[in-house]
Amino acid sequence: MEELVMKVFPNSSKKYKAYIHHTGFCQNDSFYFSSDIWPPPDSIHWDFGDPASGAANYSNDTAPSHIYTLPGQYTVELFVRHIDNRTDTSWVTIIIHETPAPELGNDTTICQGDSVTFDAGFCSGCTYAWTSIPPGFFSTTQMVTLGQTGIYEVSITSPNGCIGRDSVQLTVTVPPVITNTPLSKSICSGESTDIPLASNVPATTFAWTAMGSSLFVSGFAPGAGDTIDQMLINTGSGDETVTYTITPAVGGCVGDSVQYVVTVNPVDTILVIISSEDLLPLINGKSTEWMKGQMTLFLLIYPVMETL
Repeated sequence: MEELVMKVFPNSSKKYKAYIHHTGFCQNDSFYFSSDIWPPPDSIHWDFGDPASGAANYSNDTAPSHIYTLPGQYTVELFVRHIDNRTDTSWVTIIIHETPAPELGNDTTICQGDSVTFDAGFCSGCTYAWTSIPPGFFSTTQMVTLGQTGIYEVSITSPNGCIGRDSVQLTVTVPPVITNTPLSKSICSGESTDIPLASNVPATTFAWTAMGSSLFVSGFAPGAGDTIDQMLINTGSGDETVTYTITPAVGGCVGDSVQYVVTVNPVDTILVIISSEDLLPLINGKSTEWMKGQMTLFLLIYPVMETL
C-alpha cells in the first residue's frame, strides 16, 4: 500500500511528493517502511500510530521498521521537510492481523516407556505443522503425543498468513533409583541425621516424609533437598526410631520410594547420691552436673547429719 501527497505551486513547474511504502501485516512481526520523496528531504519524521510502544513509536530513519504487538488498525504519518524548507505530510492506514501464539509449556522430562501430550491450542481456520530435532517427526494436528527425546516445534499459520511458533524439549530418562546403602543408621539424642542422598541419575531431586516411633522422639519433619539434616531428640529411656520415606524424581519421572530408618539412642544418665561433705571439695559450690561424652552425671546432695 502507498499514500501519495503531490502539490504544485502556482506558476511553477516544481512538483512535490511524499509516498509511503510498507511491507508486513502481522502482529509481533517487523513492519517495514520506506519513502519516495521529491525534492530530496532535508529531514523526515515518522509516527507509527502506536503510542503504547513509547519511544519506539517514532523514527527519523529513511527506511524504519516497527513491531506492532496488538492487532488492529493504525494510522502512520510521515512528515517531510524538503531542502527548500517546504513541508509535507503523508498518512496511510494499515491493518495488523493477529498472529497465533502457541504455548507448549516448560521443557519436560518423562520416564522410559511413558508419553506426554502437547497441545498447541485451538486456532480457528489455522493450519498446524510439527517438526523435530533431530528430524523424523511431522504432524499437522493440534495435539501430539510423544515418547522420544528431542526438541519439538509447532508452527501455526492463520488464514491471513501470520505464523506463530513455539518449541519444547522432551527428555526421556530411566527412572531414578536411590543408591544409599545401608538404608539405616544410629545416632544419639541431640545429634543430626546428616544423610546425603544419592541416585543413579544425575540431577535427581529428593523429597521425604517422616514418622517417629513414639511421642518421645522429636525434631523430624518432611522436606526436600540433597541432604536430610535434622537434629533428633529422644526424651525416653529406650531407643526410638524415625522413618524417612524418600522419593527421587527427575523432572516428571518419579522413581520408587524407599524408607530410611534412623535409630535415636537416649542419653545415658547416672544418679549418684553422696553427702555434701564428700562433694564440697569437688564442686567448691559451683556446679552439680558434668557431661562426659554422651553420659550425664547428676549429683543429689544431702546434708551430713551430726551424731549427738
